[in-house]
Amino acid sequence: MQYTFDGFETPPELTTEEEKSNQQLQKRMRDILEEFQYVEDNHLSNHKTFKSRVPYEDLYGLKAISAFVINHPVDGLTRIEPHQQQVSGSVDRKFPFFLQSAYKAPEPNVIILIEGQGHKKAAFEWLKSESAKYTTKNIKCYDLAEFALWL
Repeated sequence: MQYTFDGFETPPELTTEEEKSNQQLQKRMRDILEEFQYVEDNHLSNHKTFKSRVPYEDLYGLKAISAFVINHPVDGLTRIEPHQQQVSGSVDRKFPFFLQSAYKAPEPNVIILIEGQGHKKAAFEWLKSESAKYTTKNIKCYDLAEFALWL
């Protein structure tokens, strides 16, 4: 329950450092997409178009929102699921969840983009090797530089 005092506006909702960090990453990704001449288009019917904040059902059957779905000129529809952690933390413990949720995404291609130095390198290598085992869906794990090369 939110309490307010007469004469004062409701305070803005606070965002966590993780949310702020992910918002910055999404801004950088949007800039890269536009640099590679991708255009925002809700229909995604043409190559080199993208749509932002695209909902899907995650591993638990809950509504999740990915940063982008793009129509790549070679791979076609690709969901981009970015996560950033600059300092050591628990992001790598979420890798199995990211992978299983990616498998449930409706697009045939998914990129799990992990940026920052806060995850364990062995965990990222595990994520890459496990994602390569899927045969019914193309799941790739990239950092931001690898993502730009893929575009």
